[in-house]
Amino acid sequence: MGLYGTYGRTWQSTSFGREIVNTIDPLNIQSVMAHNFDSWGLEPMRYPAAAPFMGRGVFTSDGPFWQHARAQVKPILSKAQFSDLGRLEFHFQNFLALIPRNGDAVDVLPLLERLSTDIVTEFLLGESVGTLTGDSSTNHQEFLSAFANAAIGVGRRIMLGKLGAFFPDKKFDNACRITHAYVDQRIDEAFADLNVQDDSSTEKNAHLMFLRELAEETKDRILIRDQVLNVLNAANDGAAIVISHIIFLLSRYSKVQDKLQKEVLATAGSDKPTYEMLKNMTYLRYVINETLRLYPLVPTNSRIALKDTLLPTGGGSTGKAPIFVEKGSVYSTNSYVLHRDKGIWGEDAEEFKPERWKTHRQGWEYQAFGGGARTCPGQGLVLTEIAYMVARMLQELGRIESRDEKPWKECLKLTMSNANGVVVGFVH
Repeated sequence: MGLYGTYGRTWQSTSFGREIVNTIDPLNIQSVMAHNFDSWGLEPMRYPAAAPFMGRGVFTSDGPFWQHARAQVKPILSKAQFSDLGRLEFHFQNFLALIPRNGDAVDVLPLLERLSTDIVTEFLLGESVGTLTGDSSTNHQEFLSAFANAAIGVGRRIMLGKLGAFFPDKKFDNACRITHAYVDQRIDEAFADLNVQDDSSTEKNAHLMFLRELAEETKDRILIRDQVLNVLNAANDGAAIVISHIIFLLSRYSKVQDKLQKEVLATAGSDKPTYEMLKNMTYLRYVINETLRLYPLVPTNSRIALKDTLLPTGGGSTGKAPIFVEKGSVYSTNSYVLHRDKGIWGEDAEEFKPERWKTHRQGWEYQAFGGGARTCPGQGLVLTEIAYMVARMLQELGRIESRDEKPWKECLKLTMSNANGVVVGFVH
């Protein structure tokens, strides 16, 4: 946050000879994300590094291919947010079995990550990897390890850029091979299921499954694999980290916890929440919004200028003039800093106050899920999972108490989590 405090909301830097415009000005964000969308892209930044792992998909491409890829995945993700609360409950019960009920300290972050992994793998691939139940097969474990190593390898390749050609990475290559083989096997199974028309097949495939939905639209196995891996990479731990931040905050803000628990119980009682019930939990929505404001899941967002262009503000002696941006320059924004800007959010910007969302209307100053044409296509699905799990924890686990007074500490990878974990106790 220091550089923005020194140089203002928009300033320029150079990295390895490339000009970078760093900005948290909502006018510039709106220009890049919406008004001047076609001048900016991410494929030149992401695809060269990610191609061996996840190919060309909704999160690695621009232009007509990106439009097609997004049109493929968004309807499936939107349908899933309404249809699969039973799936969430099944995995929640597995999570619940691992939580001590006597107030003993437990770090919920790794358990929530396992919960999220089990949910997302079942939805995307048709079979959960079963990390919570202890019956994860060797094949599943090898896949998860390879997937993690491939994701780390992509990050390394992004940092190295063109220099990556001089640093062969056999571990990355092997991780990509194992990951592809695992997903390809699931694709073969999906096509085999689609070719069987008897009633048992219909019964087996009662749940919505991302891979099978894609297989009904296209026979291009490489495209299906790339789309699955694009979404899995984006969704693997997202909900878990947000839920962990909510638990962290509720354990330290007892009045907020009391108010939220009261709303959950008044709306759902002891019943499992329906989608309509979750929609009616207004204060829960405020808590989620405020948590994502203080701790955005992906705090940095970048684009590359595909042609010479302008940003509307930040230049000149007053800092209000447009800025010329040369083709190949990078735009970078930081939502962690943006979301704590006192000029936008007020003097209490650093404080956790869900009530601010009674009157605050989301605009370009709030970047929890991006904005414009590239708004996260799975936003609704992720928010449903977060809301359901938080509501169920408040129903089943009683009071949440902090068992570790360490402050929140940044652990920044592709996503941002608490390096100190989230150590709490649940007390009935």
